[in-house]
Amino acid sequence: MNEPSRVLRLRSPAWVLVLSGILGFRIGLVGFPTWHICLETAQVVAGLVHYPADNPFYIYHTKLWSLVIQACAALLKAGLSEITLSLVLSGLLGMISFQALAMVAYAVSRSLLVAIAAAVVVFASGVTDYGPIYPIWLVGTHHSYGAIGLSVFVLALGLIASGCYRSGALLLGIGPAIHPSVGIWIGSIAVAVLAWTYGGMRDELRPALKYFAAGCAVTLASAAVQFAFIYDVPVVDAAAVDRSFSTFERLWDAHRRASVGLADTGTMFNRTVVAVTIVWLIGFARDLPRPALFLLRVAAIAGVASLAVVLLTWLPPDSMPRTVSILMPARLLNLNVVLVAPLLIGLVAAYRHLRFAQALLVALLAGLLLAPKSLLWRWFADRSVQPWNVRIDPVLLFEAAALSIVCIALWQATRRPAVAPDAGSPAFYPALLFRAATGVVLAIALGLGWRIHGSRAIFRDRTNDKFFAVVAADRRGLTVTAGSFQLVQLYTRRPVLIDSGGLDTMVYAPEGGPATARIVTDVYGIDFFDPPREIRSSSVIPHDANKFTWSRFSAQRWRELRRTYNVSQVVTRSDYELDLPIAAEGDGLRLYHIPD
Repeated sequence: MNEPSRVLRLRSPAWVLVLSGILGFRIGLVGFPTWHICLETAQVVAGLVHYPADNPFYIYHTKLWSLVIQACAALLKAGLSEITLSLVLSGLLGMISFQALAMVAYAVSRSLLVAIAAAVVVFASGVTDYGPIYPIWLVGTHHSYGAIGLSVFVLALGLIASGCYRSGALLLGIGPAIHPSVGIWIGSIAVAVLAWTYGGMRDELRPALKYFAAGCAVTLASAAVQFAFIYDVPVVDAAAVDRSFSTFERLWDAHRRASVGLADTGTMFNRTVVAVTIVWLIGFARDLPRPALFLLRVAAIAGVASLAVVLLTWLPPDSMPRTVSILMPARLLNLNVVLVAPLLIGLVAAYRHLRFAQALLVALLAGLLLAPKSLLWRWFADRSVQPWNVRIDPVLLFEAAALSIVCIALWQATRRPAVAPDAGSPAFYPALLFRAATGVVLAIALGLGWRIHGSRAIFRDRTNDKFFAVVAADRRGLTVTAGSFQLVQLYTRRPVLIDSGGLDTMVYAPEGGPATARIVTDVYGIDFFDPPREIRSSSVIPHDANKFTWSRFSAQRWRELRRTYNVSQVVTRSDYELDLPIAAEGDGLRLYHIPD
C-alpha cells in the first residue's frame, strides 16, 4: 500500500465525523429548529429567574444535573440569548445524531460512503422513532437531555469500535454528566465490555485510559459544581414524598405506567440485534475489524438486558425502588433501536466485495426509504400525490436483511477469501455500479431532509413579542399557566407556579411532590390522589378540565390563591373566560391579572 492511500485510510474516521457532522448540523439548524427545555433550568442556574425556595419547579431546577445545563447557564450569563442558544442546540443535536449513526456504520464496514449513507438514510427513514417507553429523537425536539445523551453514548461506542479509542473513551467518561440515567445503563455496559476485552487489546486500549480518566474528571467536576453551588432541595416529610411519588407513578406518569410487549416494534428491534450480534461474535468475528467486536458485544449485552427489562415493565410501577424508577431502566431498550439500522447496514457493507451483498445493501437502503415514517411520504403529501400505498414494515425489513447477510456470510465461509477488484478487472464495473446506486439512494435521502425548512416563527419571547413582554414586565409573585402549557418561564424569564404541561418533573425531584399535589388540587381543581380516569397517564393538566374549573372561580377565589401561593398572573388560551381583568392578549393567548 502506498503512503498517500494509507494516510487517506487512517483519516477516514475524521472525514466521517466532519461530513456527517456538517450534514447533521445543517439539517438540525435549518430543517428542525426548536426551543430547548434545558434553557429553563439554565435560566435559574444563571440567576436570571428567581423562585421561592419551596416552589416545586425551583426544586426541580436545582436538583436536575446535566453538563448541558451548566454550559448553557454560563453562556446565558455571558449575554447570549435563549433564541440563539436554542438554534445552536438544534444544530448540535443534529450533528451529534448524524455522527453517531455514521460512526456505527463505519465501525463495521470501514467505508466512508456507506457511513454517510447510513446516517442520512436512517434519519430520512424514521426507523429510530420506535422508543418503547421513552421517545427517540435525532432532531427537532425540545427534550434536550435524553436526545443529546443517547446520541453522545452511541457516538462514543461508534468511535471506540472504529479504533478511535482516545476520543471514544473521553466521550464515554463525559457522558454521565450529560445524562446520568443513560450514562448508568449504557455507560456501565460499555465500561464492563472494555474491561472484559482489555487483556486481549492492552496495547490499543492503554493510551485511551488517560482520556477516559479525563472524561471522568469532567463528570466529577460537573457533579461537584452541581452539589456545591446549584443543589438547593429542602427537607420534606418522607411519608408525604412517598405518597405523592407513588400516586404519580400509578395514576399520572406517561412513561413508567406503560408496559412493553414482546411484539412491540422496539422490542423486536432488540431481538434482531441480539440474534445478529451473537451469530457474528460466535461464527463470523474474523470477517470484521477487531475493534468493531466491542460494539457487537455492547449491543448484545444491552439487548439481552433490555429484553429482561421488558418483564419489569409488566410489574406495578410502585413496586420498584424509587431510585430505580427514576433512572427508568426501560430506556436501555432505546440503544438498540438506534443501533439496529446502521449496524445492519455496516454488516452488509462489510461483505460489499461480493455482488450479492452489494445488491442487498442497495435494497436495504432503498427499503428504509419506504418505511412508514419515511420523509418520502411527507414529500408526496406536500404535493398531494399518493403513488402507492405500500409501506415496508421495518421489523420485516431488518429480519430479512439479517437472514440474507447470514446466508452471504455462510456462503463466503465456504470459499476462498475474496479481494476488492482492481480497476479494469471484470468485477470492477459491478462494484462501480454498486457505489453509484448507493450514491443515488444517499442523494435521494439527503434531498428529502435538505428540502425541509422549519419555521422560526416559534421563536417568540419577551424580546420580540409584545404579549410575552407584558408578562415579563410584572416582577411580582409567580405566574400560573393553564392546561398543558410549557416553556412559559423560558419565553418570559418569569417564575411559574408549576409546569402544568410537564408534571413529570416531580419524578426527578420527588421532594417537590407534596407541594405539586396541593397545587394541582387547590389551583387546578383536580384531586391529585384520585384524578378523573380520562386524564390519567398524561402527566399534564388537560385544557378542557382546566378551562371548566377556572371558569367557575370567583374573583375572591383568585385573590385567596394569590395570598396563598403568591401568584399575580394567569396565562391561558384566548378562549378562557375568567373572572379577572385582562392584562394582555396576543396570538391565541390571554394574560389575566390577579388584583391585590
